[in-house]
Amino acid sequence: MHDAASVTMGLCPVIRCNPSERRLMIRLRPQPDSTPILQEHSTRSRKKHVPELDGLRGIAVLAVIVAHCANAGFLPQFLGKGFGQQGVALFYLLSGYLIFYLYLDRDFTKHNIVQYTVARGARVLPLFYAVVLGAAVVWAITGLTAYGFDSTRELMANLLLIQGNAVLWSIPVEIQFYVLFVGLWWVYAYGYPICALLGLLAIQAALLVLTDTSEYSLPYWLHFFVIGGAASLINPNIKVPSWISVVMLCALPLALPEVRRMLNWTVLPNYYDPITAGYPVLLFLLVLWATPAFRFLAHPLLRYLGKISFGAYLLHWPLIGVMFKLGIGGWGAFSLVTGATLILASMSLYLYERPIQSFLRSRRW
Repeated sequence: MHDAASVTMGLCPVIRCNPSERRLMIRLRPQPDSTPILQEHSTRSRKKHVPELDGLRGIAVLAVIVAHCANAGFLPQFLGKGFGQQGVALFYLLSGYLIFYLYLDRDFTKHNIVQYTVARGARVLPLFYAVVLGAAVVWAITGLTAYGFDSTRELMANLLLIQGNAVLWSIPVEIQFYVLFVGLWWVYAYGYPICALLGLLAIQAALLVLTDTSEYSLPYWLHFFVIGGAASLINPNIKVPSWISVVMLCALPLALPEVRRMLNWTVLPNYYDPITAGYPVLLFLLVLWATPAFRFLAHPLLRYLGKISFGAYLLHWPLIGVMFKLGIGGWGAFSLVTGATLILASMSLYLYERPIQSFLRSRRW
């Protein structure tokens, strides 16, 4: 999903490159005393690492856990009913940014495609399949449905990445984006970056119009990946006034969908509501551009939470059910769910996910 190129707003025409040449360059028409927003793709100034983005990933998973605990009645209701999907939107923005950042500078070759496939698959699929199969075994033996499996058909839909139950819904969406990205990468490599980006949005629009898909599917969330990827093309040295960050932080309560419902505001579906969807996008961009007010996100604890966020996202869900079984509620249940989730996610990362990733990446494919 990375780059942009050709068209209007002062951009000079795109020159189609021979596949053997280096990729096209994106430049603004020369303007005195101006810093280009879009830069030459292969040489643009980039930050090697933005530690605040790690912390933002931690905030995203914390939002999901808080929202699900609120929906379960452990926390005040205004913290649920849509807040968790804002966390998922942050995950998708970060995923789009990372994939564009890491791969679109690389040549579109069989070797690089295989490396990409192995890297992304090793990151997501081992734990996802462990959770799905583990839940299936529990369901088959006890009849308990930790992730909502109540039929073989639903189980197979999860295993085939067609759909996901409960919190698992976001993983097929992510994987389907990974597949689409290969096509975008190919188009981009042959010199049509804006066509690649617009093509993704056109696919999204066509799927929304022509198919009757669930809102828990890629067509409803693809724009977050595209925005995150497009952000990797923007000059990282853009200066944002500090007051904007202060306003964003102060406006956080109004960003919560349930708070606005309580105020009798109109709230649209989470994936395109201007505030529900717009707040994560603006937050992501402000953090990416290193606005001073968000430097707290580089705190080691938040960064560690970001490191274990995938495991925390998948593993906290059945713990909420355990609290119900034990008759524990309120803040005590939230504390137990959060603490147990952090322990399990840490164990998963170091004892299961990382070893499998290392093994798969070390193989000669």
